[in-house]
Amino acid sequence: LIAIAWAVSPLLLHALVAAQAPRHISQRMMPLERIIAMSARKLSPEAKKLVATHEAGHAVFFGLGDRVPEDIFAWMDDEVPSLEDVASGAKVAAGGAVGAFDALAGKHYSTDLKRNELLAMLGMLAGGAAAEILTTGEASAGMVMDISNFEPKARLFLSLYPDPRWPYTMNPAGEQEAQSNALVLTRFRLHILDRAVEFLEQNRQQMDAVAGALLQRGELDVEDLRKLLVGEKQAGEFERFTWPADVPAMAYASDYIA
Repeated sequence: LIAIAWAVSPLLLHALVAAQAPRHISQRMMPLERIIAMSARKLSPEAKKLVATHEAGHAVFFGLGDRVPEDIFAWMDDEVPSLEDVASGAKVAAGGAVGAFDALAGKHYSTDLKRNELLAMLGMLAGGAAAEILTTGEASAGMVMDISNFEPKARLFLSLYPDPRWPYTMNPAGEQEAQSNALVLTRFRLHILDRAVEFLEQNRQQMDAVAGALLQRGELDVEDLRKLLVGEKQAGEFERFTWPADVPAMAYASDYIA
């Protein structure tokens, strides 16, 4: 998505994919000149399609639950927020997918969240970049905000659910262990991104339907998404789960997925 990430050096984006990328992930990030061209306030048709695709990639993961909770919605705008908007917090992106994963995150901090629930949340956070990779072969600068949301939850996942593939140390004793953790976290993020691409490949019909509806109407409410997310398949290690009875129980301001 096109967001405050325009102010972030593209070199960071290239560094994020430097470690052993899985088979689906292109080593090419969006060229700097293309990013600059797309960063004009008014979005071009190409940029609007990218925003819609990115948000659809997030939204499809909400369909993994046993229902689409009442508080889910997705939106997109036709212009990039100004620096003044970003600084004030009035508007930080050109689109968003908002909903009940925040309530699950709250449960996670009390260690009540199940593994498949947290894995679905991580997939949802990777879903925007995965949708871009699936449709264009590369991820845009919009993935930066998603990564900032992804990393703390990934650290908790790796700490709570040990896996020999991801030897993560909860309390690193020194610089060597800290560096090892950073490498493991990067590899894990790329793994989840690869699995998210697989999931969206299997649910391409739903992703394209959400993206098309967003382009046409600009905002989708829960009833729209319930119709569009019918028939999703499990794929890419992501499993179905049951939303807790107290979802939705959230504050929108703390659950912004760009």
